[in-house]
Amino acid sequence: SDVCSSDLVAQADELENRKWRAQEKIVFKLRDIGKDKVLALKEAGISRKLVGFELQDRGVPRQGYELLDEGGNVIGQVTSGTMGPSVGKAIGMGYVAKEHSALGSDIFVAVRNKRLRATVVRPPFYKPKA
Repeated sequence: SDVCSSDLVAQADELENRKWRAQEKIVFKLRDIGKDKVLALKEAGISRKLVGFELQDRGVPRQGYELLDEGGNVIGQVTSGTMGPSVGKAIGMGYVAKEHSALGSDIFVAVRNKRLRATVVRPPFYKPKA
């Protein structure tokens, strides 16, 4: 029997349609992956917060340094830090446990076996002109 071109087109369309449906099912399944985890996190609430801080002691915070509370317990981690020329102090940002995120809170940055005092401040880091 002869195969005409319209039959080939119809078969190709059917294959393409099946392929698309299979991909669509995969996409919908991927949307559900992690859904339970995300909903659980949403229900539990935020446990840490991104804060800005200024060092009161001499030193420069760097990404990955630990953030500590008064007792030396790890409460977070520095995400970025540098010397802030506009404020004349070392500054940084990091995630801390929610209970240590209030403006004015004292925290410490672990820098080469030293604890450097820092204060939680509101970014951006600059002194406004008077």
